[in-house]
Amino acid sequence: MKRIFALILAIATFTSLPASAGQSARAVKSSSTSTATWAVSAIGQSQIITYQPYSLTWVVTSGVAYDYFALRNIGSVPISNFFVAINKIRLSGNSNPNEIFFERCVGGIWSVSTNQCSGTVALIASASDASFVFSGINLSIGGEISMRARTQASNRNNFSTTLTTYVSRQDIRGQQVTNS
Repeated sequence: MKRIFALILAIATFTSLPASAGQSARAVKSSSTSTATWAVSAIGQSQIITYQPYSLTWVVTSGVAYDYFALRNIGSVPISNFFVAINKIRLSGNSNPNEIFFERCVGGIWSVSTNQCSGTVALIASASDASFVFSGINLSIGGEISMRARTQASNRNNFSTTLTTYVSRQDIRGQQVTNS
């Protein structure tokens, strides 16, 4: 009886092995890398990104000229600091240009129709400065800073004003590692 039981047990064990051997597991580890890009672009309302300096286009309301634009992170990494250079070229007239004020709408956006900010207005720089710097911010990928340029309208001078943005390697947030 013990021999028959042992024989049945052996046959059951050996015949079930091929079925269990047919099941297998495989672990695969993969990783990928990509090249980071970092850039901020100044773009006007409903304007496409051109990768060129942004030219201020003035709209005059009650003797004040306005231009609304955004500073957008068009890179693939968050940015903590960036630099904006202001370039003014005299087109006509013989006196100095009017001062231009660059204002940020913090926590909101600018309304072009009312010239109002839905958040808090913060003066960033004036065009008597040659440049201004955003520092200590966390501008996420695709994130924007809503801006307005403002000056007194003038019939005596005609200047072209362009903004060029610069982001250095040191101005991006440290690398981030993700595992998946």
